[in-house]
Amino acid sequence: MEKRMLWLGLIIMVIGLCTSGALATTMGPPVAGLDTGQFGIGFDYSNTDIDIELDGKGTEHLEVSGPIFNVDDAETYKFKFDDSIESNMYLANLGYGISDKLEVDILLGMADLSFSDSDLDGGSDFAYGFGVKATFYEEADLKIGVLLQMIWGSSDDEFTDVEDIPESDECIDVAGTFDIDYYQLKFAVGPSYKMSEGVSIYGGPFYYMFSGDWDVKGVGEADVLGHEVLFTAHESGDIEEDSSFGGYIGARIDITEKLPVSVEYQFTGGGGVFGASLLYKF
Repeated sequence: MEKRMLWLGLIIMVIGLCTSGALATTMGPPVAGLDTGQFGIGFDYSNTDIDIELDGKGTEHLEVSGPIFNVDDAETYKFKFDDSIESNMYLANLGYGISDKLEVDILLGMADLSFSDSDLDGGSDFAYGFGVKATFYEEADLKIGVLLQMIWGSSDDEFTDVEDIPESDECIDVAGTFDIDYYQLKFAVGPSYKMSEGVSIYGGPFYYMFSGDWDVKGVGEADVLGHEVLFTAHESGDIEEDSSFGGYIGARIDITEKLPVSVEYQFTGGGGVFGASLLYKF
């Protein structure tokens, strides 16, 4: 037991040095880990920091009416820019071994989402998904398999902003809402190797997809120096990952025969994910 805990401590320390606070969840070994008819229930945590691309269109409308000047200006525009998002995901995991070489998992929990280059910081909202793992090669202490994982989620936020009023030194406070619906997919293939009793390492390359739709609306209304000011804005568009391919490495340590814990680090050209999970088999 002491040797296993030493392995776990060393792995967490190394992973902590590799990432500075890394929307993806823990994948675990890319091979089936439950026996035929066996259940597993556990908890997954992940911290993600990835680069994304946003493109969309927007409209802004400003009306100013008063005794000194009047403005009625509307603008429609398109845009595309890069940003990065950070997410914390907390998921309960229910798994079932269809056979010794095929496992399915149901994921339910919460996730938050925030943008690095803006003040948009959504709260924790419901997230759900599923995973499938299959072992296609096994020899002595080596297993090789594939996994598929999909997660759906959403996030929303309320914000305030300040807009300048043309032909005036004044400005207006704008209040708005932000909503995003997204999904992410991961497909990985790789080995899991048993290094000693109760300790194995795993990893491999994976394909990653993050896609979503977002919508921002803002409204401001005020009386400024005897002028009635009304400002409305609406932006919407698509969001996707900046890099689709990556790799990951992790370790699984059996605290007991039925209680394994996993820690891992996933990396792509546009960011990384630190993940940890605890599972109870029954």
